[in-house]
Amino acid sequence: MVKRQYWLLGGGLSLAAGLWLMDGLTHTLVQVGELTFTGAAALVGVWWLYQRSTRTANPGTPDPGLTRAQVDQTLHQTQQVLDALSQELQPDLSHHVPLQAQALTLQTQKNHLSLDCDRPQLRLAVVGGTAVGKSTLIQGLQQRWTGTPTLDCQEQTLALGQDPQYWQQFDLILFVTPGDLTESDRQWLQGLRHGVGGSTDPQSSLPSPALVVALNKLDHYSPGQQATLLTQLCHRLQGWVDPVNIVPIAAAPDPIQVRRQSSDGTWHQSQEQPDPALSPLIDRLGDLLQGDPGQQLLWGTSYRLAQGLQRSAHTALNQVRRDRAMALIDRYQWLAAGAAFLNPVPSVDLLAALALNGQLILELSRLYHKPLALHQGQELAATLGELLVKLGLVEISTQALASVLKTNGLTFWAGSGLQGVSAAYLTRMAGLSLVEYFQSLEGEAEATTPAIVERLRPILHQVFSLHGQTERLQAFGQTAVAHLKGLQPQAKSPLLY
Repeated sequence: MVKRQYWLLGGGLSLAAGLWLMDGLTHTLVQVGELTFTGAAALVGVWWLYQRSTRTANPGTPDPGLTRAQVDQTLHQTQQVLDALSQELQPDLSHHVPLQAQALTLQTQKNHLSLDCDRPQLRLAVVGGTAVGKSTLIQGLQQRWTGTPTLDCQEQTLALGQDPQYWQQFDLILFVTPGDLTESDRQWLQGLRHGVGGSTDPQSSLPSPALVVALNKLDHYSPGQQATLLTQLCHRLQGWVDPVNIVPIAAAPDPIQVRRQSSDGTWHQSQEQPDPALSPLIDRLGDLLQGDPGQQLLWGTSYRLAQGLQRSAHTALNQVRRDRAMALIDRYQWLAAGAAFLNPVPSVDLLAALALNGQLILELSRLYHKPLALHQGQELAATLGELLVKLGLVEISTQALASVLKTNGLTFWAGSGLQGVSAAYLTRMAGLSLVEYFQSLEGEAEATTPAIVERLRPILHQVFSLHGQTERLQAFGQTAVAHLKGLQPQAKSPLLY
């Protein structure tokens, strides 16, 4: 791969040097046929370079590892998530009207996608800036493409603010440029490179469609410039777009002046329109779209779309479950607050144990369909309490809340009231961390408490950092104080362990 790319770059430079020499001579040569001698030499030379690269290897062909069974399995998994979403929406339809509408839309898209795997057409997005020749190129492709499957070519103007998920629907993207890449071109292509979704995180990005780059309007440049441009594009896209998928074309060559000698020896000059030079692109598309490679592209599109639907369904499902989880967390945080307020504890260790109730952990695990055993929930509560103390999160939170309460003139709450607010806060932070943990699971929960704690450790840090901001602490402290004011300190309540 690397050797072939370097050979291509070297060949491009050599071709450029040779054509520059020829260019100096062509001004005195007679123009014949439909292309000038210079233009013909340039196009033939570039085409020769292209043919050499295609014979060496064919790495631009879609990955043959994807099978129809994998696509069907992904569609089945997507349906399972949609079924779970529909089932969990039923008890609270009135509270989740937007999510209900989204679930119906996702189900419709999934039903359509199940049929889309066998469609007879391949979808091509012909993308580029303004006046790069997209419309003319589409016309030329429609007139000259005689292969199977048929092509559904859709013209798309380059737009940086466009929803990146839009490009998931296409089997192949044909990017058209009349010269070197502009800054807008590079930004758009860079977003596509990182997966449709524009994220640099491979966990959150989906693979992008196949990409072919067409260097159009080749007839506007001298032979040396033509070869230089091709070499520049290969260099800029090296390691991402294989040179075999960077194709030189002239979709609508400018008219040329042709001189012909009559039988009486006189010369006549006329203007003629050359035929479009699309053969390299037609041949490359034939390699990519016909037979098994084309089937792979179609399956790849269905696979990407199914993955996207599955993620959207998971997001909606997690939203439903998160709403219910927050109700649980609210209930248990106020129970912990009341217990600490009415039964002050002497140490941060007991405060942490009070805040982490094993029953909350069990209820959250059942809510997310990752059920834990009773003993595992109790053990996890104790272990997490110890972790909160070791990480210093209990002490830090208590000090921060004391500062917030004092700033608001609530010094009365420096004793049992502060412990009540702290217990509620720790319960909330632990509950939110558990929600993030369960939402991150793709399979079953870890089998052992140490494994769960290891996954929870960075999540705890993230949640405490996010919610430890002064504004959030002030808002929570005021809410907690308002709640505790209704309790009677003389009353006794058992500690919540």
